[in-house]
Amino acid sequence: MNLKKSDKLIAVAAVLVLVIAAIGIIFYTETEDSEEEIESDIQTYCGYEVVYDVKESSATPDNTDYIVKDKLLGADVMYNGTVDITGRHVKQITFKIDYKDRHAGLLLKSAGADTLTISVCGTNMAEQTGMIKGQGNVTFTSSQKSALSLDQIEAKDDFEAREKLDENLSEEQMDYTYTITASLKQGEKFIFKPIKWLLEKIGSDSFQVEITYEYYDYDVELVETEDMGEDNSESDDDNKETSINLIRSTSGRDWF
Repeated sequence: MNLKKSDKLIAVAAVLVLVIAAIGIIFYTETEDSEEEIESDIQTYCGYEVVYDVKESSATPDNTDYIVKDKLLGADVMYNGTVDITGRHVKQITFKIDYKDRHAGLLLKSAGADTLTISVCGTNMAEQTGMIKGQGNVTFTSSQKSALSLDQIEAKDDFEAREKLDENLSEEQMDYTYTITASLKQGEKFIFKPIKWLLEKIGSDSFQVEITYEYYDYDVELVETEDMGEDNSESDDDNKETSINLIRSTSGRDWF
């Protein structure tokens, strides 16, 4: 089949149009990809201030058998317990001990009363010792620890800000250990009341321990800035559009 000269020219022109169109599509796609890369590279970072609340909680020793005894034969029964607090930034810990002699006097409660001696020591707390005769209570407190002073955090969102906060907090000590010891000294004398003295020796006394502590609970709070108004937003949009237009012009899109 022989084509006329005009038909050949039309065919060549059609091929050229298709080639030019294909080149245009390629440049357009590359330009769109460049625009997306610019948009993805423009990250908005916000400032987050580290804040905290002071909260309260309680703890229990590993030994909850609060029994002491001044024995007739053999070694006396003493109390030993350990308290561990982990995962908390402790501000201060308080120990309250209550005791009442099982065989206190009816009229003169101090006469022949037993004496409980108890000691507490541990993290941020030098050894403290107290005595309770007959009945009563004694309170021990550790020294107060100040809240951490942490710099402002720069992050893309709340989730990333909290991750960075956790990383900073993990570098601080969060393990606290305290020991409690207690012993009993019998006050009753054999020569005055032998039966009561014997009952004291056969039996045992108990006491109660209440442990509470305050701790810092840290969090992040978005810092509100006054210069994030409409003017700045429009300026950022203009800069972004200028960058995109430059890519379009250099890529050759405006040639078609």
